[in-house]
Amino acid sequence: MRRQSGFSFLLLAIVILLVAGLYLITNRSGIGAVAQTAQEKTTRASFALIDKAIVAYAINNKRLPCPGAPTDPAGLEVPNDPTNTCTLLDGVVPWGTLGIRLDDALDAWGRKISYRVFSGAAGFTKPGGLDATACNSSQVAPLPAVSVVDGACQVKSSTSAASSMRHETKYSEFLANKGLKVNELDTIKTDIAYILISHGATGDGAYPNSTTANRLTPLPTAVSELANASAPTDNTYWIKVFSDPSLPASDPAHFDDILRYKYLADLMQETALKGFNWGFAFAELSFSAVTTPPPDALLTITLKNSGATVPALQSPLIVTLSGGLTVAASPAATTTCNPGVSLVGVNPGTATISILAGMEIPAASVNTPGSCAVTVGVNAIATGTATILAGSDTTSNGLLTKTIGWNGAGVSATYTVTPPPPPTIDNILNRSTVGAATGTTITTSNTGLNSIVFSAFTVTAFADPPNVRNVSAASGGGIGAITTGGSGTSLSTSNNEGLHFVFGADYRYLGITLLNFNTSGGGANERVMMTFYDSGNTVVSQITKQSCRNSPTTTNFTFDPGAFYRSVDIQARSVSTSTTTSSIFLLGGITACATGTEASCVVSGSLPANDCP
Repeated sequence: MRRQSGFSFLLLAIVILLVAGLYLITNRSGIGAVAQTAQEKTTRASFALIDKAIVAYAINNKRLPCPGAPTDPAGLEVPNDPTNTCTLLDGVVPWGTLGIRLDDALDAWGRKISYRVFSGAAGFTKPGGLDATACNSSQVAPLPAVSVVDGACQVKSSTSAASSMRHETKYSEFLANKGLKVNELDTIKTDIAYILISHGATGDGAYPNSTTANRLTPLPTAVSELANASAPTDNTYWIKVFSDPSLPASDPAHFDDILRYKYLADLMQETALKGFNWGFAFAELSFSAVTTPPPDALLTITLKNSGATVPALQSPLIVTLSGGLTVAASPAATTTCNPGVSLVGVNPGTATISILAGMEIPAASVNTPGSCAVTVGVNAIATGTATILAGSDTTSNGLLTKTIGWNGAGVSATYTVTPPPPPTIDNILNRSTVGAATGTTITTSNTGLNSIVFSAFTVTAFADPPNVRNVSAASGGGIGAITTGGSGTSLSTSNNEGLHFVFGADYRYLGITLLNFNTSGGGANERVMMTFYDSGNTVVSQITKQSCRNSPTTTNFTFDPGAFYRSVDIQARSVSTSTTTSSIFLLGGITACATGTEASCVVSGSLPANDCP
């Protein structure tokens, strides 16, 4: 029994020693952890108090303070006035300026907390540097491109009246491209208004609680801690995982800084200095064609409003028509705006439309602008433009502008008048039609005229090398070229004879009927060459086709030059089997088509049996 008790006592003693050893080990590291956590908590509590003081200062002053001088017993910002550029970018919390105690601006190690702020021409320390209340946060209006100037919202006014103030700078413009940066655990955080920094247990680079001593030395070796102790040109500060307490402060991997930062957007929200949804009224113009003129078109003037209230025009909104546009006599102008059409001023035949003062624009709902429209009939003899000039038109809340803004050229819409295609030209060519064109009776083959003007085209006979030809009119129908005193009426390859047609408009396809155009014995196919020119007399294309039928006969061809043409040469080419044997034929008819297809562009009365590809 005693032996068992002795063994139990020994075993109990061993267990107690093990537990005591484990306690000493764990409690030793635990004390360090608890102490470090307590110091960090104390420091972060100071951060929170300073943060509240900065927000309160911003509310009262519409800006942030500059950093203070580390040795200033009064704890004031430097300079002690609103400024674009702070004197000490790497200074400390200006506790006196913020109205807090010096002790509240110290970290857990009794050192002064560093303070970094975004300053400069667009910074937050200048007068009104945080005031964005004049910026427009409306998300439903196409606000014009009125940018911030030196970081400040721009407010335009056409008159001295308060109602004419125009809040045209987007709030997003105010927020853009401002602030400091923090590399937090290798993630870059941007748009930061200010940063509070404790330089940790080592305190390298920190300022002591003294009115005489400079910052503690040596300065940090680690790049991240050195950036936090200074004012880096790239405005980037660092948050990293704390290094092991055993790592010396001189090691490049050392890090024990504690930071707190405030996003600009959060600060604007907390201070109520953010952009305001001022709303925005704007005008749009659009044309729509009508199916049964007159009028030729309807002009719709749409008035929109992104604000929650109902604004009214304070002066007439003038729409000016230019070019070939005028106000139509009917239909009468209509509007969905209140109080109604009595405030729409139109006078048929004139080029001005007035929406008079007092016309209201509905309020927006959620993210949809309020909208109403005025519709006016417009006559269009030619392409023209409707324009609202930028400038003086205002609503009762001073917000009416144009879609491209105060400094733009206004808003406009163009109505394009597309002329109808020219009518199809379809002419049978013989002595009768030539006589009708010349006003004479044609009784001989030689008309005596080099050119003949028809109602839709002019035809001129030519030869190459240049040699005067007259237009011929054969007794059996068709036209060709003939020399003075000559008897041959056909177009012949031997003299490179041809007919040049010039039309009064552009055409797309062509059809012709040739007389006495055939395939002779031995497969000698007669050929015709067409050369198409545009309105500038540049060759569009050149197409040669040959007969597909035996014996002297009538042959129909259609042509697709691949583009619009204004004139065309029709010439005889040598037969397909010889370079010396001439093709000889007459032109019996011609058709020019601006629309349709090649296959549909055929001479009137031609028989499909006479078609050749």
